[in-house]
Amino acid sequence: MKIFKNYRFYLILFILIVFVAALIITTQSFLYNNDVSSLYGNRLDGVENVKISEQKTSTIIEKVTDYDEVKSVSIDINGRIINVVIREKEDLKVELAKELPSIVLNEFTDLELEFYDFQFFVVSENYSLIGYKNSTAEEVVWSQVSEVDEDEE
Repeated sequence: MKIFKNYRFYLILFILIVFVAALIITTQSFLYNNDVSSLYGNRLDGVENVKISEQKTSTIIEKVTDYDEVKSVSIDINGRIINVVIREKEDLKVELAKELPSIVLNEFTDLELEFYDFQFFVVSENYSLIGYKNSTAEEVVWSQVSEVDEDEE
């Protein structure tokens, strides 16, 4: 008992340090989740069953660039979103620009259309246009035509 009386300060300090360390570790486990998860969470579940091949994207690019009015096409797949950028020459009519995504969509299977969302960016020297098709939607929804003003360049 005499030892406890002589070292009471150190004993209380030791118990306090152990308590504070346990409190810090417990708080850290609540604040910082150590689970390693992907950027998209579980939104990409099943993506390995609905892969888009490079051959398919190449075929789509070839079909769309066959039009004389189309300068270039690029397809980028991020998660469950397929971005299609169509760069066009200035003589392309807006009506034809809105028809080009149907060529792209016709190349995909029903399963792919139900799984992926599509974004279409139509860029011309005179205007730009953005279209979006949700995986549950039947058709593309378009933004208003944004005309490029020559004075702004």
